[in-house]
Amino acid sequence: MAASKRVIYLDNASTSWPKAPNVASTMADYLNTEAANPGRGAHAMALASEKMIGDARALIANLLNAEAPERIVFGLNASDALNTAIFGVVDAASRDSDTRPHVVSTYLEHNSIRRPLNSLEQRGIIELTRVEADANGLLCPDAIASAVKPNTVLVAFTHASNVLGAVQPLPEIVKAVRQTPAGESALVLTDSSQTVGAVPIDVQECGVDLLAAPGHKGLLGPTGTGLLYVSPRAYDPDRTDDGRPIRMVNFKSGGTGTDSATPTQPVELPVYFEAGTPNTVGIAGLAAGVRYVVEHGVEQIWDHEQRLVRQLADLLSSDSRITLHGCSSHNDSNIPRVGLLSITVAGVDPGEASAWLDATYGVAVRPGLHCAPGAHESTGTFPAGTIRISPGPFTTEQEIEIAARAVREMADSMAV
Repeated sequence: MAASKRVIYLDNASTSWPKAPNVASTMADYLNTEAANPGRGAHAMALASEKMIGDARALIANLLNAEAPERIVFGLNASDALNTAIFGVVDAASRDSDTRPHVVSTYLEHNSIRRPLNSLEQRGIIELTRVEADANGLLCPDAIASAVKPNTVLVAFTHASNVLGAVQPLPEIVKAVRQTPAGESALVLTDSSQTVGAVPIDVQECGVDLLAAPGHKGLLGPTGTGLLYVSPRAYDPDRTDDGRPIRMVNFKSGGTGTDSATPTQPVELPVYFEAGTPNTVGIAGLAAGVRYVVEHGVEQIWDHEQRLVRQLADLLSSDSRITLHGCSSHNDSNIPRVGLLSITVAGVDPGEASAWLDATYGVAVRPGLHCAPGAHESTGTFPAGTIRISPGPFTTEQEIEIAARAVREMADSMAV
């Protein structure tokens, strides 16, 4: 019998919902009282907008332990940040050498890494090597290091697969890359779309050069917000004057609100990578989301989401019709995971299953390829994909119980 039609939202790997308390009200208050253009005037509202953005940068810099707030570059989303990093590094390398740059990536990647790299490879601008993950979705640091060549300029990979959920050993991968002959020149970029705000990250401790993340997932902010952490190794404004090779350049130029007389984009951070009027209203909401994450603790949020995924896996694992992908890692404490579980049901199309769960139980999940076809090819779920179930900070154990019951009833109703 169908349960209440209230929404049980289990699509947090796509975007978080509900948002953190005060996100909506903070955005409305800002829009109604202070929404002037920052850095483009001396009046009180413009100055207040500038301060709000500076405070938001500082919050995120503290969360990630970045060297300085200006090393947090705001953008539209993680795809925007990843494009800034990928094209910026490849363009700089192409200018500095006659050798075609080489990039190392993996088969797990979301299209936000996969498509820019495919485009660059197809245009003959880069060489590209992709590394396989194991059955749990884990990358081997030595395998990545073995793919590095003398002309490697970038190693780009997901911090946690949005299909299989295993958190990659980021410090170990960075260390392995650094120990290769090209390690001192190659930059390491991680797509942390599934981990920032949901998994503790210290960018200085792990040594990553570039980190991209959305504001609307683990940070519990609104869509239309994202960030790129840029390390001193990746971009140092002083390199423009002292003759050292520049490792990353911008590919967007425009208004900055200050230093308007300069004929090209000012080299200082963050404006070197930010052009035009920022999404001030979105950044105000993002700051409210980050404050919630900081106040409640990333470790506590991570523990909560991992516990819910283990609960869900336990409730579904005994049903022979249901396959849990990457399942061997769900009860292995040595393999850290983010809060998502991908499943398939024998003989049932994931899209049809998702529609049934929503219509019958109000359970919102995400079917298909999740913009990561390579991960599905590796796990044998291409082209139909999987049913991805992703709890969030506000999901309850009772909701997981209802979702598991709904999946089993869907299998009863639809499975061959």
